[in-house]
Amino acid sequence: MRLLFIDDSPDDAELVASHLRRFGFDFTFQVVDSQEDLARALEETSWSAVLSDYNMPGFAVERALTMVREHNADLPFIVVSGMIGEEKAVDLIRAGASDFVGKDRLGRLGPALQRELRDVQLRVERRSL
Repeated sequence: MRLLFIDDSPDDAELVASHLRRFGFDFTFQVVDSQEDLARALEETSWSAVLSDYNMPGFAVERALTMVREHNADLPFIVVSGMIGEEKAVDLIRAGASDFVGKDRLGRLGPALQRELRDVQLRVERRSL
């Protein structure tokens, strides 16, 4: 499995990765922190899921979400961030994010990612039928 992290903090990305490994995921990951790096990563590699921080200087999560959706509408996109408020989290999900997990609740991330990966697989199988 290949995960793409959109985060301006390598330490935060490593923290998220360690939680996913404890949950049992086996994966490699790359961290990007700019629109240019995201565009290049999407073109160069096939990803299993995208995990994005919300607060990044110079790169809005909404723009990252749009880029990912334009590249692959089925790719799970989970926002993993500090408290942004319920209303903003709902807005992101309405805009196309798969889920929101607060950094203070990383125990939810493994099950959320597992569910999203399963849902993508089901959608792809249905389309192929």
